[in-house]
Amino acid sequence: MSQTYKDFGSVLSIPVSGLSDRENHKSGSGGALNAGYTPIDALADLCNKLGHYGLTYKKDFYWEDFQYGAQGGQNIRLTFRSKDVMLTAKIGLIND
Repeated sequence: MSQTYKDFGSVLSIPVSGLSDRENHKSGSGGALNAGYTPIDALADLCNKLGHYGLTYKKDFYWEDFQYGAQGGQNIRLTFRSKDVMLTAKIGLIND
């Protein structure tokens, strides 16, 4: 049986602050995005970068959730198909 993204196990947490400086909420009425705009903007940027490294969403990596780190900042938590794929992403992000 082949592995699906639901079975990925190698985890990497990336700080939102290093990926987006967008305001979390729009001024005025509306803005019904419950997660806030900053982490979503960071997630979009991160997925784009991983695509440039040759990685494909749900084939090589999967967005698990957002978490708050020890210092209170938000992190994007991704799982990867393997440790090698996770290391490819990590090295790419370090060198980006």
